Amino acid sequence: MQTAKLEVLCGQVPGLEHWVSVHPRLRRVGSVNDRSLEFGGRAVAIGEPEEEAPYGLPELMDNNPIVCARRVVVPTPAATLAWIALGPACKAGFVLADETSPPILLRFAGLEREDLGEALRAIGWTLGTQAEWRGGSLEGVASLEALVPLDDSVQPGEIADAYDEAFGRSFFVRRVSPCEWLPHRVLGTPRAEYWLETAPSSSPMLRVGAAADVRGKLGGAQLVHSLNVMCGWEESTGLEEPIP
Repeated sequence: MQTAKLEVLCGQVPGLEHWVSVHPRLRRVGSVNDRSLEFGGRAVAIGEPEEEAPYGLPELMDNNPIVCARRVVVPTPAATLAWIALGPACKAGFVLADETSPPILLRFAGLEREDLGEALRAIGWTLGTQAEWRGGSLEGVASLEALVPLDDSVQPGEIADAYDEAFGRSFFVRRVSPCEWLPHRVLGTPRAEYWLETAPSSSPMLRVGAAADVRGKLGGAQLVHSLNVMCGWEESTGLEEPIP
């Protein structure tokens, strides 16, 4: 017996209608004006942190609050890349955070300028950042390169372990080596790829790169991923095939 499909309303989010159309358990029945996906009186939206709504990257959140929530908020495109690049290091307390520390440097490509203050505070970073914004070389793919000052007591293996613990079992955030990082590989897909590199010295630094499709991990695919978690379905349901 065929299961009835869940009726959803789609907002103005790149790629969302595609991922809904190929999802075996969803049926689009209308539109909404904001950047959200609504279903059965519940919603997942792209935006800033909200009171009483779980907020963050699904990979770095506990599933229980998402499953129980009426509304979940995931980060905006630039904030999603920043959460991937900085989240594990910030949450582990590896980032140098005192009056003498240089700011975290964030170089974005392929995205409009965003205010990242609330998103970074949500991962525990309240000190300085310096963001640069430039056009992208590959249409549809956005990227970030981050230079992060580290506490000098942190070992390179500890950093790699923190990122592997955060993303090692993820369907949609994958680590590659710096020499293998090719942003075009995420084009049309629901996933992001990232790389890590540490520069040991008297002032150790972490370099991180991340890339994702604005229709995928930075757009509609992240909303569908979150909906899958909210509904208790396999996280990859409807997200197995890339956009043609």
